[in-house]
Amino acid sequence: MSDIAMMQECPRLAVLRKIEPMSDEAVTMQNYERILKRQLTLQRGHWLEDGIANSFYANGFKVIPQLELSIMLGKKQDIPVKVHFDFVLVGTTQTGDGNTGGNGESSVRVLELKSTANISNTPTKLHEMQVQGQVSLLSKCAHLPMFNLRDAHGNELRKNMTFVEICKNYLGVTVNAIKEIKDWILCVSMNEAKAFGEYFPSDWFADLCADTAQEQWKIMQKYRQKHSKNSSYSIPHAKGFCLLCSFCEYANILTPINKS
Repeated sequence: MSDIAMMQECPRLAVLRKIEPMSDEAVTMQNYERILKRQLTLQRGHWLEDGIANSFYANGFKVIPQLELSIMLGKKQDIPVKVHFDFVLVGTTQTGDGNTGGNGESSVRVLELKSTANISNTPTKLHEMQVQGQVSLLSKCAHLPMFNLRDAHGNELRKNMTFVEICKNYLGVTVNAIKEIKDWILCVSMNEAKAFGEYFPSDWFADLCADTAQEQWKIMQKYRQKHSKNSSYSIPHAKGFCLLCSFCEYANILTPINKS
């Protein structure tokens, strides 16, 4: 979903990150401080994620961490897309006799964790598009056997199950009907945390995800077929002022197409 959301911001960045990922820089005496600083920033998200998960467990929440939706999108259903959910919380309402479960309806909350140095007053459009796509596709595919569950090391724990089956098999929660699904963005820094939401499922947004995935796939295939040193310059990109350009690792390596 982050790739699909990135396509709305800058197709060139979304495509090149998939096809030509930057290789790890060799550590030298001159650059070790900069590399270490970057790694600490990357690892901070994993540390915070473990802390948030333990907080949920300690308070008795029914949480599915690292849920994965593996779906085929596009007009021909031939474009593989994987949607990752940081945390999915499942709560079952009470039945008429006061007991939980049974014929009770379940509410689902998706929580997307973002680790930032400083928390802004509003979420970025990129993050909003990501979670809007997540909740829309989860709602659309909840009863299809397309969900996988992995542990912290990426090993598969459950495979090709419906969301309802994951809830029963992993959480021990029977979901007979899903009352509502909502998504939230949780931005966490070392000093504070702030939630943004709510985001609701949308059939229109699910269709937008499929159309965007198809466009990205089309550009990627065309780029692979006509690959040359400067061909990346022809990929559509963000025009005018864009916040991504200030830290984009591809911004300074692109040169105009050689017309000779």
